[in-house]
Amino acid sequence: MAQRCLLLCILFNVIASLDGSLRYVQVLFRHGDRSPEHTYPNDPYQKDTWPQGWGELTQEGMRQEYELGRYLRQRYVDSGFIHGNYTADEIHVLATYKDRAIMSAYSMLSGLFPPAGDQIWNPAIPWQPIPVHTLPKKDDFILEMDCPTYDALKNNLWKTNYVKNLENQNQDLIDLLGKHSGYPPTFESLVDMFDPIYVESDNNMTFPLWLRQNDVYKRFRALKNMVADLKFHTKAMARIRGGPLLGKFIKNIDDVVNFNNITQKINFFSGHETNINALLSAMGMFNQVHIPYATAVLVELHHYDTEGYTVEFHYRNDTTVQPYLLTVPGCGPSCPLSKLKILTRDVIPDDPVTTCLGHPSTSPCSSQGPSVTGFPEVGQPHHIAALRVNVHQSTISHLTRTRWKMDLELDDIELPQDRPLKPDTCGMPWQTGSQRNPQPQSLQQLSHPQQRGLRYSSIRSRDDSMLDSSQRQR
Repeated sequence: MAQRCLLLCILFNVIASLDGSLRYVQVLFRHGDRSPEHTYPNDPYQKDTWPQGWGELTQEGMRQEYELGRYLRQRYVDSGFIHGNYTADEIHVLATYKDRAIMSAYSMLSGLFPPAGDQIWNPAIPWQPIPVHTLPKKDDFILEMDCPTYDALKNNLWKTNYVKNLENQNQDLIDLLGKHSGYPPTFESLVDMFDPIYVESDNNMTFPLWLRQNDVYKRFRALKNMVADLKFHTKAMARIRGGPLLGKFIKNIDDVVNFNNITQKINFFSGHETNINALLSAMGMFNQVHIPYATAVLVELHHYDTEGYTVEFHYRNDTTVQPYLLTVPGCGPSCPLSKLKILTRDVIPDDPVTTCLGHPSTSPCSSQGPSVTGFPEVGQPHHIAALRVNVHQSTISHLTRTRWKMDLELDDIELPQDRPLKPDTCGMPWQTGSQRNPQPQSLQQLSHPQQRGLRYSSIRSRDDSMLDSSQRQR
């Protein structure tokens, strides 16, 4: 039965692609499983635990990216959109300068284009070299940039009552951390703990006793999702980090539509969790759930006789189902290109470099023009408290049980009512409580199965009784 369902899914996907509508694809994907970027002082797993050192791709990560390549081959090669053999003018791959992003790109390509026929250069090696391009960090203002303007907005956000309330709600965790981890008892230390314990959990390492008691790890996971939302909590923050990549996507689409000397059918971008978070947040489509390894956003340009050019955003964070077709706020699942360009004008910087680095004449939110409809303010429609309005109670109970239960009632998670109602850097007001208007598409995303983490049915998963089996993330 499972094989029959898989064959039906593949057949449906092939038929959908062979209708002749697909014109161009851009794929943004996260690197695979990695070692932690750091540890905490009393962590039993120090640097010598990880053969390649901090922040490097593991063999598990290579397998995850290879599986992604195999899926992309099924979607775009089996449907006839691109050739089965690597063709230099059909694809282009850009990775950040980080080793794990570059290695992930090579691993994905090995699944997408296994050598065949005259491309077999060594029968003993079922692999062929395919170019992966990268930029020095100082020159990359698309994927990997250090932005003083973003850092300033982030620092201001961390001084707000919202973050202070998060700190107060988790003071017992902070105290526990101060007692056992070797870190000082601060909220910043708590956030710094996310990376090592999440990676160690993914690699089935046994936690110290203090992390295994009283749902401590489960609370860490829930808090990690909340802090993921803080990265691009305002439109200004998402615009600085996600706007340049979105602008690149739209420019590439324009080049295809206008035949501006672009031969590629697929452009690949090998990046990080932050890139996907920033892109989806800039468009009001981030669902506040941690982005698993090897997650991919597939941006497809279609052309129809009646509708003309339309753009679709497919989100793949679960290997057991087809990617989720996201709803573009203010537009729909298949958004006309002309309307998408209008909707995105105010989240794409005129000059990404000066917007990132800061310049006396450039506001962090200077735009290419006013948006006719515009995306909802980042962070506003996606807070869990807003779900009270018209999501079925069983959905709220499910979310509360699996993601958000921190010995709090749902009301306790709502943004503090004393948050000042004042313009942020983009001139958009902060909104609280009853002033927020939940959007149908955000409710659909948060109640949709796409909240589940990326799962690999043939690859190990942590056997942790604290996590619901259907909610374990990779």
